Amino acid sequence: MPIAIDMKNITEGIEVSYGERVAFVSDLFKGTHETLKTFHREHQKMADDLGDFLSSDRTNREKNTANLMIQIRGDISSTEKEVASLLSKFDREHKTMAERLTNFLKESTTASKKDTAALMGQIRESIELIEKETGNLLSSFHTNHQAMTKALRNLLEESTTANKRDTAKLMTQIKGDIGAIEKEVASLLSGFDKDIKEARQNWQNLVRIMAAKRAGKAVTPAKRIEGVRKEEVAEAVEAFTAGSIKEQLLRLISETASGISLPKMGTALRIPYIRLAKPVSELVNEGKVKKENSEYLKV
Repeated sequence: MPIAIDMKNITEGIEVSYGERVAFVSDLFKGTHETLKTFHREHQKMADDLGDFLSSDRTNREKNTANLMIQIRGDISSTEKEVASLLSKFDREHKTMAERLTNFLKESTTASKKDTAALMGQIRESIELIEKETGNLLSSFHTNHQAMTKALRNLLEESTTANKRDTAKLMTQIKGDIGAIEKEVASLLSGFDKDIKEARQNWQNLVRIMAAKRAGKAVTPAKRIEGVRKEEVAEAVEAFTAGSIKEQLLRLISETASGISLPKMGTALRIPYIRLAKPVSELVNEGKVKKENSEYLKV
């Protein structure tokens, strides 16, 4: 259960952090996109304003020049009609006015070029600043994204390694427990099989001896049958005549002050311990003995 809970917590943490990471990347992408859109709008507006400014300035100059030329032609025509003698003077004045007009146009063009150059310089500086800030923003986003990816990869690798280690340890422990259980079961089955064989042999010898006694015949010494010793047959006869199994159990438990387990009782009484389960349980119910863990003690 602790492994399942840990795995569930890890998957839930990954799901929650995934939503936060996606939201963070989405917000960062939206912010970058909005910055680029704002830059594009400002650049377009600046270009439109510059075009309007240049177009308006040229139109005004053309209008002023046209009006001035009309005025000049009118003055020339009036002067020619009115005073012929003033042609020389007017010619000088016309030249002076032409020079002034030329200088004015030169100065106006030079100022316009300077203003345009300054404006273009400002535009270039703004573009370079925006490009620099955008580059820094993208670089920061890339660095943060790499750090987040590395942290997530490390977290997943650590979780996987820990889970593998815990699983391997648990499997080793389970295999050890299974091996111990298999050995204990094999030992119990071997002892049970031996007890059954010995009990069957002892019972057969007992039946033969009791039949001989009832007939008044001499009891011949017990033969060894399938590995059973003569002493074991005599002990079986003694057990049969010594009293009930419950009395033998009570006597055995009383003689063992430190307590005795059910298999040890079967070994001591030469009786399969499975047959002792019921009578020893009756002794516990009668209050004559008590059970602590797997040991039986006299009350």
